[in-house]
Amino acid sequence: MSIFATIKWDTKDIASIRPDWYVAKVEDAASYARKPLEESCVEQGWESLEVLLDIFEQDRKDKEDIETLGCDDSRVATKYVYGRIRDALNSKDLDEMSQELSNFFSELAHNYKVDTGKLIGADDE
Repeated sequence: MSIFATIKWDTKDIASIRPDWYVAKVEDAASYARKPLEESCVEQGWESLEVLLDIFEQDRKDKEDIETLGCDDSRVATKYVYGRIRDALNSKDLDEMSQELSNFFSELAHNYKVDTGKLIGADDE
């Protein structure tokens, strides 16, 4: 195992917060604050680490989910596809539905080409 994060406080930090304090007072304040500050940093560090690990896990899961969304390097937003098909199915007549689906078909082919650099339907090499 290895150390991956450290925190260091300096008397300059105290002096930056209390610029009117003289050096001896800054040193006394550092001695006074050392132990409670360490304890507070450790406590806050554990809480922060828990949150960060949860975010890390969710981020990894999101990336894995994205990688499994489509074919090759193409990604499809399911909710968007659902909406487009729903709109087509709710068309006022068959001509409008045909046009909606034709437009969507072309859009999917275009997006696949943008995502993968390949033509959809072309034989994989």
